[in-house]
Amino acid sequence: MRSILRLLGVARELWPQYVGIVLTSILIAGTGLLTPFIIGAATDQIVAAGQGATDGVTAVLWLAVALLINDLANTVISNYGGYLGDTMAVRLRTALSNKYFAKLLSLPQKYFDNELTGTIVNRLQRSITETTGFLNMFANNFFPMLITVFAVLIISAAYSIWLSLLLIVIYPLFTWLTAITSKKWQALEGKKNAEFDQAGGRFSEVIGQIKVVKSFAQERRELSLFDGNYQRTIGITGEQSRWWHQMDVARRGALNVIFFGVYAIIFVQTVQGAFSIGEMVVLVQLVNIARQPVLSMSYFVDTIQKAIAGSKDYFKVMEELPERPIEEPSDAPAPLALGDAVPAIEFERACFGYTDTEKVLDEVSFAVRRGERVAFVGESGGGKTTLVSLLLGLYSLGKGRVRVGGHDIAALPLEQLRRSVGVVFQDPSWFSGSIADNIAYGSPSATREEIKPWPNGPTPTSSFRPSPRGTTPKSGSAASNSPAARSSGSRSPEQCSRTPRS
Repeated sequence: MRSILRLLGVARELWPQYVGIVLTSILIAGTGLLTPFIIGAATDQIVAAGQGATDGVTAVLWLAVALLINDLANTVISNYGGYLGDTMAVRLRTALSNKYFAKLLSLPQKYFDNELTGTIVNRLQRSITETTGFLNMFANNFFPMLITVFAVLIISAAYSIWLSLLLIVIYPLFTWLTAITSKKWQALEGKKNAEFDQAGGRFSEVIGQIKVVKSFAQERRELSLFDGNYQRTIGITGEQSRWWHQMDVARRGALNVIFFGVYAIIFVQTVQGAFSIGEMVVLVQLVNIARQPVLSMSYFVDTIQKAIAGSKDYFKVMEELPERPIEEPSDAPAPLALGDAVPAIEFERACFGYTDTEKVLDEVSFAVRRGERVAFVGESGGGKTTLVSLLLGLYSLGKGRVRVGGHDIAALPLEQLRRSVGVVFQDPSWFSGSIADNIAYGSPSATREEIKPWPNGPTPTSSFRPSPRGTTPKSGSAASNSPAARSSGSRSPEQCSRTPRS
């Protein structure tokens, strides 16, 4: 539960909604508790009229009017509370999603090297969807019930202390049995989520590189791997469900015994004259009100356990260390000014490895002056792409220095460094939107005149939506293999970047 409270703390700006939900829950509980007393009073009036003590028609009619007003008030308040709960859940989802995305954007490249894209997406969807779903249910249904239960315990104590004590025993007993259930359930849920994440990650990779899969005739193998993940979740779910329902029999069986004692006290004391018929009706309805959340608690506990597991995944990402301390300047930093006095790019005794045990670069030194053109030629895995990644600050050197315009990149804000380096990657990538949007990705404010149309290609205003003849490039990995995408590999950095770079 602590992790869910942490999520609420992340979105502190929603406190007006939290307060509104608390107030409406109190009013819902109050109007709900009035109903048994109105019905109890009407019952006593009817019993008295049956015994000839009073006519009772006027009193009963007024009680019926009071019941109507109370029910209408409960209807309006509960719907307004539901509205607050719905909007709070969406606002919370927005806040958590934005913070999650902002955190991912701040993480070093090494984090993404070790994670499948689909896994990252699955964690976002699972953690936020399940958590906000639980909070929505809690705000709209369970929180008002909890307030009602506390009120029932207090009211029942005024009639019979034994009755109240039996009702009080229910909740710690149920909580204890649930805690026993939860530990094993959570462990199995973690295993199941790992299988879903692996399946989702592989699914994203396969769809994103479907041409490769088809070219090597690996459709059956990929389907077998995907199905294997889901088949394992069936076995895990079976074990998880058996454990859950075995413990639920123990939980609900204990509750059945306790409620037997509660009803026995009410019925026996009514026969003995301790309670009137109207008071008995009030007590039975109050007990039923207290019983309702307990009987639905199995669903509630199942929902909260999924939310807890999801919130743990969320904070696991949020606790990752960013590339560098994040600064939020009011204006984007300008690219570095490059002069002729110092090399535009300089590597000095640079050492780097993707793991601690294997070096990709060892004591690499070179300098590139303004206006020079340098090509790195070598076999795959020789470190050519690594040099570019280090230049962009995507990884940190193990030893040595990298300078741009005489500035040590380790001391530069990452945004300023990356605005100063123009880069065209080996494998083109496309984002949804128009071709012009993609050409000007590094400079969103570029005018149409600054965005030159591609020779013999689509116009910059073309959109990445499939046309009837299939002439428009599509977004995603498929676009990388289109003629337009291949032509982008020959574009100069100046046409793909915000400002001319040296």
